[in-house]
Amino acid sequence: MASSAVTSARDGKAAGPFDVRTLLAFFAIYVLWGTSFLGIRIAVQEVPPLFAAGTRFFLAGVVLYACMRVRGQPRPTRSQWRSLAIIGLLMFVAEYGPLFWAEKYVPSGIASVLEATLPLITMALETWVFRRHRFHWRVLAAILLGLCGVSLLLIHNGQ
Repeated sequence: MASSAVTSARDGKAAGPFDVRTLLAFFAIYVLWGTSFLGIRIAVQEVPPLFAAGTRFFLAGVVLYACMRVRGQPRPTRSQWRSLAIIGLLMFVAEYGPLFWAEKYVPSGIASVLEATLPLITMALETWVFRRHRFHWRVLAAILLGLCGVSLLLIHNGQ
């Protein structure tokens, strides 16, 4: 599979050879992001939850901004900064703040299952509330498959 062409389900054409970046992206999703729930659980036992969240995302933002500038990207405009601030408030304050606080009291496995519902919520909002995308059964099936996978890990873990 490493160098063979793969047929794209969307257009039926052969895709390019296997890309290592795709493998690294899945590694980041499954390992780095997946273990972050345990990392959050450990962090909130030592420091206040919102301080832990703020520190984590501030440092991540500094690293991403530095990478962007090193690659020659221009600084964000005032309008872009405003949009980034809104996204930051909604995503990190409204979502991750409560997650960090909850992990002080809830096992990280349960928190990960609750967090795995976000794609389902996002699909519902974009399909029926904001009407930005049409409903697709395949997308729903993929989301439910992922949610079942996370849930199976929790059940297998005995929690």
